[in-house]
Amino acid sequence: MSKSKSSELVRGAGMAASVWQKFEEAVERNHGLTEDLHLLAQPEGDSIIDDVAKRLVMVGAMQRDAYVVPVNYGLSHQQQIEAGKFDWITDHDNKLIRKNPTEHLVPVPTGEIEQRITLVHLGRDGKTEGVLAEMEKLNHRPTMSTETLAFLATHPGVQCKFPLVGLGTVWVGSDGRRLVLGACEDSDGRNLDLPWCEGGWRDVCLFLAVLKS
Repeated sequence: MSKSKSSELVRGAGMAASVWQKFEEAVERNHGLTEDLHLLAQPEGDSIIDDVAKRLVMVGAMQRDAYVVPVNYGLSHQQQIEAGKFDWITDHDNKLIRKNPTEHLVPVPTGEIEQRITLVHLGRDGKTEGVLAEMEKLNHRPTMSTETLAFLATHPGVQCKFPLVGLGTVWVGSDGRRLVLGACEDSDGRNLDLPWCEGGWRDVCLFLAVLKS
C-alpha cells in the first residue's frame, strides 16, 4: 500500500471516530443510552441514517451556495440603508425602519466580520415559528438587521428574484405588532419594508440565515 493511500485511510478512520463520538455525545445530551446507537446497524436504523443524510446534503448545499458578505456592525441603520440604494422604503410609525430595533434574537457582534449568509426556503406557506424551527434543524440562525442590510447592499439583485426576509431583529410598532426586515422588487423597484412577522409567509419567500458559531 502506498504512503498516500495509507494516510487517506488514517484520516478516514479518524473522521469516522470523530463522527461516532459526536453521535454518542448527542445521544447523551438527549438523555438516551449508548445502546441506542446500535439501532443504526439494524434495519430500523435505515430511516434515521437517511434523515441525517438528507439534512447533511441540504446544509452542504446551503454552504456551497452561501453569499460572502462583509458586515460592519458599527454602522447605523441609516448608513446601511443609504448604502443599499433602495428605490423605495415603506416606512412605519414615523420612519420606524430607520430607528433602533426593539430586540435581537442573538447578541450583536462588534467590528467588521465577513459572514457567509445563506438562503433558507421553507418550500411552503408557513409561520415564523416554522421557519425558525427549520433553521434550528439546519444549525442556522436568522440574520439580524445589520446582516440583512449588508446582504441587500452587497447582493442587490437577489431581492429582484425572490422576496427576502431577515427574522433576527424585531421592531414593535405603535399598534403592538412585531415587525421584521423584508425586501423585494415591485413596480417601484427595489423595496425595503417591515412586514408583520406574526402573520404568514408565502412559499416564494426566502429567509436569510447564518451558520451558528
